[in-house]
Amino acid sequence: MPRYAYINYWSVAAALCVALVTSACSSGGGTGTLNITHDTRAVPLLGSSQPYHTTFTGYDSEGKVVFGPVSQPFSAAHVVPDVPHTVSTLRVVHQHANGMYVAEALLEVSQVLASAPLIAVAEGPADAVTVEIVNDTDNLGGDGAMYVMFDTPKSDASVSGIGILQNSGAITATGSSTALGSLTQSGTTTSPYTGKTRAVYGFTVKNVDSGRLTFSYGNAMSIVNGASPTATSPVRYDKMELTFLNGSGGGNLTAIDFHGIPIKVEVTHAGQLAPDPLQTKSIHVSMPTLMNMLTDMGTNMGGAFINSTGTGTFSFTPGVTTDFSSFTRILSPNTLAAMPGRNGSPAPYPSFAGYLQSLVGKTYLINGDQYGGYTYRASFSKDGAGGYIVTATGTVKTAQVLPKKSTAPPLPGPAANATVTINFPTGQMDFFTYATVANSSSYSVDGYPFQAGVTTLPGTTTTASYTIQDTVKAANASAYGALVGDIQAALNFGYLGGRFDSSTTPSGGSGTTTQDISRYYASVMLPYAYPYGGARVTNDGYYNPYAALMYYVSDAYGHPFSDRIAAASPLYSLTAGDRVRITILNDNRLDTPLPSVIASSSSTMTLTWAAVPGANGYVVSTRPAGGVCTPVTSAGIVTCALSGLSPGTAYLVSTTATGASAAGMAIRSGALDVQGMTTGSGPGAGSGPYNISFGVNLPDAPVIPGMTAYVNGMKAQAAVNAVAGQNIMGLRVLDAAGNVAYAGNYFVTVTPVGNGTFTVGPIQLDYGLTPLTTAGPPSTPPYANGGGLVIGTPFTPKPYYRYYPTVFPQPGSGAGQSQP
Repeated sequence: MPRYAYINYWSVAAALCVALVTSACSSGGGTGTLNITHDTRAVPLLGSSQPYHTTFTGYDSEGKVVFGPVSQPFSAAHVVPDVPHTVSTLRVVHQHANGMYVAEALLEVSQVLASAPLIAVAEGPADAVTVEIVNDTDNLGGDGAMYVMFDTPKSDASVSGIGILQNSGAITATGSSTALGSLTQSGTTTSPYTGKTRAVYGFTVKNVDSGRLTFSYGNAMSIVNGASPTATSPVRYDKMELTFLNGSGGGNLTAIDFHGIPIKVEVTHAGQLAPDPLQTKSIHVSMPTLMNMLTDMGTNMGGAFINSTGTGTFSFTPGVTTDFSSFTRILSPNTLAAMPGRNGSPAPYPSFAGYLQSLVGKTYLINGDQYGGYTYRASFSKDGAGGYIVTATGTVKTAQVLPKKSTAPPLPGPAANATVTINFPTGQMDFFTYATVANSSSYSVDGYPFQAGVTTLPGTTTTASYTIQDTVKAANASAYGALVGDIQAALNFGYLGGRFDSSTTPSGGSGTTTQDISRYYASVMLPYAYPYGGARVTNDGYYNPYAALMYYVSDAYGHPFSDRIAAASPLYSLTAGDRVRITILNDNRLDTPLPSVIASSSSTMTLTWAAVPGANGYVVSTRPAGGVCTPVTSAGIVTCALSGLSPGTAYLVSTTATGASAAGMAIRSGALDVQGMTTGSGPGAGSGPYNISFGVNLPDAPVIPGMTAYVNGMKAQAAVNAVAGQNIMGLRVLDAAGNVAYAGNYFVTVTPVGNGTFTVGPIQLDYGLTPLTTAGPPSTPPYANGGGLVIGTPFTPKPYYRYYPTVFPQPGSGAGQSQP
């Protein structure tokens, strides 16, 4: 999998093995020149005709950077001048212009004269990831009383530096967590959130499928006979997922059942110094703020706040409570609705009854592509007993395949149409919706009864028995289960009957189409359909409010189908050589500001956000650079009027809160980038001597109708002129009416090579999840100044952050908060 380097492309440093030679250097102070020849036989990719670059970074004996990073276009040999004699270690990193890491080498430099160059042997990354854990909580007992358990339901795991319980769901599986302080310490770090020096503990993952890391305060957690801890445990704990096998992997933070411990995950790719912000996942606000936001929704949330008994209420007073020593977790609505004796009630969270009632009589298309694809029409109606049903008629496109080792009978289709009925009955309506339940009570498939029986195994005369659950599992792992999930997810996201619903009659007109639910789950949506409060015409609370809050103030799963929105998935990804840092965050820390752009002109942009408790200032920066503002706080709202901006330009604005700890140490918050755009015309084709064309590959599944891409005002594939150094080129995608459906910026650095040629690198598109490509005539690079280079754009942008408040529905009023 190609690696995408989002920021500071040239700030690369990672460990490798290399041999290097110096010449024309003398001992003592001053500088010298290094002559380096590269052996790339182990990395054939470097021999291809692509724009690769080599970066040199020098470190002194204490590990401090004292030289570079400096880069040169890749060649078989390099002359690196002006290297300080204090350099004792040199890192040599090879990367594609788009940031894809290829290989590197490490040299212990002896600053003496050498008569001939030595060889720098390039090697790719090890097929493993390094995991680091930092405890930034100030918990009682410190690292010795913070516990970690690693388990996987699969076998053949390979890790070092930590134990792992394999086949953890088996009836014989039993294991316990270990104290974080008992792991090997790999170093220290200064926390930006507390200002304190913290130990870093590390281990290596070579092969783990569906791994789970569980952290707990004060007590070890255990899996006993395959049974994991539950939401009623008196111990404060939380979990996250991590997978790595066959050179790639990923994971996520999850708050589906509850939220107990704030965690941050940062992924630093091999060859990089800084984490990749597109892979960073975190909880962005403090525990007091998160609980206060839930409380502000207008009801008593005490039933969801659990103390150290595991079942009792944690007493929380907004603006007062900062001691969480007796706190264990915030329960989700699906966990509450599933508890015995509650009759399916999610209280104190609201019921979905009002939302489902608003959809009675509406019909939607479901044209999904999972399990070979399916085409259905789904209609909402009452069930006559106080509940609701969805009747979906249509067909699957291919024959459905049973899961491996399944003894269930064959699934229907595609020749025979099978109606799917989804049930939301009284007493189970909210549990089925919040938890996206798929069982024999929540849905049915015509011609495929969920019942026990005996079948003949395909291709044999052998018979085998099957259970009700066997048939449910078979249907769940098919197109029928997928379309049920599509509808359940759309209800949780609040899309149905919302502002992006083309089936809804617009103001002053009439609906002319039937909304396809599956379009919400495309890898690219233009314009992006923000879910929950962002999906409603007025913010009427018709969505899952717990998941909504988790979406807008964290990167964690809030309900089981949070990853249905492919464009803004909560998953992070891993490739070989990555370093994953997991920070267990302090409950009481500065909140990440949640800004919104409220106005703009040709040279200004105004943002506002709620004042962060405990902050004594804010740092605001823009990309492209240039905007300046002095934040002003009034009545709990901060206003930032950025000035000095360029017309017709998209900007990413990063806002960080700053403050001081109780001990007087400087602290800061995290930051979430928001995008805004100035008015007016942007730059044209330019007048530089270097001619570059851009290709923009808008997706064709599903087709985005009427969209046209422009680069610096020129239709994509037209030539744009660049200058030496970094060029900022605006990408706009306009809809059929000429409205901006997407705006972003390319950052392209041009390096003249001589003789009328040049090369490029780094090249990137802000928030692009897929690396850019390059293509040119034979024997390039370098590229002719007059043209020939085409930078391709596999268009899969991550949506820019935009904050929408979360509210509960107002009983009987039908009114909501208006949307921007």
